[in-house]
Amino acid sequence: MWQSVIRLWQALFYPPRCQTCKKLVEGQALLCKVCRKQLQKKSFLKGETLLGKHLAGACLLYAYSGSVKRSLHYVKYGRRKKLLPKLAAEVADNLTWQELARAWSCPRLTVVPIPTEPQRRQERGYDIPEAIFAPWCKEAKLPWQAALVRKRGVKPQYGLNKKERHSNVAASFQVVGQVKDKQILLVDDIFTTGATMAEAARVLKQAGAQAVWALAFSGGECRPAD
Repeated sequence: MWQSVIRLWQALFYPPRCQTCKKLVEGQALLCKVCRKQLQKKSFLKGETLLGKHLAGACLLYAYSGSVKRSLHYVKYGRRKKLLPKLAAEVADNLTWQELARAWSCPRLTVVPIPTEPQRRQERGYDIPEAIFAPWCKEAKLPWQAALVRKRGVKPQYGLNKKERHSNVAASFQVVGQVKDKQILLVDDIFTTGATMAEAARVLKQAGAQAVWALAFSGGECRPAD
């Protein structure tokens, strides 16, 4: 009962607004329709030259700029937990499993999140990839498997160049559980050089995964992999 009262109070006095133009939006949306059109750069990447030899393909939903970039920085470094349902709503409302299946001609996949370091998760009180993608995964009726853990600490990728990013995440993941012969969909909040996803895909393939794809909420310019 009290939760319903709180939600009504928030709707009356703090109505949801677009994170870019501050116009009123419906439901939990992060962006209004006009601003979404400007930032939604849904793209499907493929090819070893661009992604390396371990990723079969990648889907990036939004440009890593403007209010999308600010919102992700807020949840990563500012503990703005209230933005997480908005980010999740953008995925749930603007991506279907069928789009991925058509783009990649792939079977139904097992969804594996890029793991957050335990210390950072404890400090934030939440896990960003899980908060953004688990609701979409549940709606799509895709199996969710926490098949990766961090076996060593890494520095934040923000601010590192491409070579430093690859070195930073090298040998940082370990596979837990059974992934042999599975088709895997890696999910994460940001995809720029693709270093993190490529390293995760490498260890999953090494553990017997049949194929690995990547899905990210946002992405910058992805240049050919070394």
